[in-house]
Amino acid sequence: MTLTSTATGGAVLVAFSTRVDGDLALAQSANRARFYQRLGVDPSHVVAAEQVHGANVARVGRADRGRVVPETDALIADEPEVYLALVFADCVPIVLHDPVRRAVAAVHAGWRGTAARIAARAVAEMRASFGSDPANLRATFGPAIGRCCYEVSADVADAVQATVPDAVVVAAGPRGRPLLDLPAANRAQLLTAGLVPRHLAWRVCCTSCQVDRYFSHRAEAGQAARMAALVGLRGEGET
Repeated sequence: MTLTSTATGGAVLVAFSTRVDGDLALAQSANRARFYQRLGVDPSHVVAAEQVHGANVARVGRADRGRVVPETDALIADEPEVYLALVFADCVPIVLHDPVRRAVAAVHAGWRGTAARIAARAVAEMRASFGSDPANLRATFGPAIGRCCYEVSADVADAVQATVPDAVVVAAGPRGRPLLDLPAANRAQLLTAGLVPRHLAWRVCCTSCQVDRYFSHRAEAGQAARMAALVGLRGEGET
């Protein structure tokens, strides 16, 4: 688990679970409730999403706490004590924090979402909804599959490069197919959207290389459980 907090503009919680935290795939699982409680988060204050590898971004607030937002892969919020939770097992977890406008986002970026520019869409929605200046946004990437292990078809590589020209693709992997650097593709996307390099914490651990620590859909032949990414603004009196 990684936990960071900042006092700039108030406290924000950013956390990524690991394999040690258990199977967090089910919204009502005991493991997930324990994970939240360890962070001092009331499970009833969490908003989740029905992730479909799309590009929908939903704005949520206190009225949505306890919900699973349908057909959504990114959530944004600007109210304290609203915690955004998404699950992952190779796809790129990205959390965004605006310390000036006091807003956050959680983004699930697989190759389809990356090709649909979901990270850039989340930035645009924060700008439209909260007046966020992309140059003020802080981005943190959680564990995801690395270029070392993410061999894809030429069609997948082409789909990502068509919308993210700076996506990093190596011509030939072990089986002669392209290797796609999904975290780097999303980093390039965020930079194009207006974030500045010093505000991106993006060098991530490869989930496929470290299955002793992380769940990996690719390395575990589709049988992996899921890890969680959680972000939210701390409310007054919360530790």
